[in-house]
Amino acid sequence: MKRSLVLCMLALSALGGCAATSEPIAVDSAAGSPAAATQSPVVAESQNGTKATFQAIMLPYVSNPSLLGYMGAATASDYKSMRKFAPDLGVSFKKTADALTAVHWPEDVQSDMDAFVFGMRRDGNQFEAVAATTTDDETKKYVDTHQGSDNSAGDKVSADFGIVNQ
Repeated sequence: MKRSLVLCMLALSALGGCAATSEPIAVDSAAGSPAAATQSPVVAESQNGTKATFQAIMLPYVSNPSLLGYMGAATASDYKSMRKFAPDLGVSFKKTADALTAVHWPEDVQSDMDAFVFGMRRDGNQFEAVAATTTDDETKKYVDTHQGSDNSAGDKVSADFGIVNQ
């Protein structure tokens, strides 16, 4: 369960105090500012990475109701609910990783961002594996034996942008 909570807290800490919304956010490449969208985060390939870009990409993920649902289920060892929320989180992790990859980040941020994205993709795969389990015992065994990414990569990216995690 600690692994699941670490995964979720990593994502929550990446925003560093942004308010959550239930609407997905995309970055308008012409204006460089967040704009409401109906799809997953979208960033033009040529968009230069900024703190605002990072926060705009992360906002739909951290405001995903499945994240809080999974966290609550993990805390309660409610494996059936974990399996219910896991597919959405797997997709969300991958879409967020894709959006982060599409941005040209500053040179001093790129290596930390690469590590963060690598961890997100790995964790997305693990959420999909949790979703594929069919019994509580199977889910518990999978979660207990598969280490999620630690939050150091997300902390480094946040620090690169001057986001203070509390």
